[in-house]
Amino acid sequence: MLTLYRFQGATCASKVMLVLAEKEIAYEDRLVPRSYLSDPEYLKLNPAGVVPTLIHDGNVLAESSVIMSYLDDAFPRLPLRPHHPLGRARVNYWLKLLDDSLRHLGIATYAIAMRHPILALPIEQREAYYASVQIPERRQLYRNLVEQGLEALEVEGALQGLKALQQEAERSLVADFLLGDYSLADAALTPFLARMELLGLLLSEAEGPRLHQWWKRVQTRPSFEIAVTAAAPENADQIRQLAAAAQEQIASRYAR
Repeated sequence: MLTLYRFQGATCASKVMLVLAEKEIAYEDRLVPRSYLSDPEYLKLNPAGVVPTLIHDGNVLAESSVIMSYLDDAFPRLPLRPHHPLGRARVNYWLKLLDDSLRHLGIATYAIAMRHPILALPIEQREAYYASVQIPERRQLYRNLVEQGLEALEVEGALQGLKALQQEAERSLVADFLLGDYSLADAALTPFLARMELLGLLLSEAEGPRLHQWWKRVQTRPSFEIAVTAAAPENADQIRQLAAAAQEQIASRYAR
């Protein structure tokens, strides 16, 4: 029995959902509100207070890349990693690269869009929101991004990092997918591209022609509708509007 904890719009949960969909694995979908992540019951499962969390026959797993690799091992039908060591190493490279890039994506998301509803809260509710973040370093980061937005010191490096990630994918795409056949690497990258497109941070087609072809290709897979489209943020239209309004400021302050 598999149970996946996630909230609507969670990028890392979508990575795992893509693997579950691609491998046709049945599971219980535990869609929870963000506020539940600070609930003591959930913190017993995931002390970091993040998603996804997977429970398989009573065993608890956290961290999306760990879960993706576990699922490919535990359910070998329709494998999503090459059999040879070099191919697996290249998959691991992409999983690590995207794990390392998650901070950049979170910073951009908060600075461009997520800060606005938090900033609108009364000060005591805003402080309660900050206090609910379990990791002190992350708590301070969120405070900086909410209070300062695109002016926060962390933003420039994040935008540069997201551009570099897309450029690395552009260089790597010499076949239909990152490693030739569709793999965990493609499943991990897909929700990142979905979020960057939503935020208006996708490379132009002139800058990344192979990346754009890959993006069109992965969107035709049945797993995309299940794990990305249906799992998009509920306020996706609002995020898109905020992102459009932020483009001039991004262009003037940060050379892309």
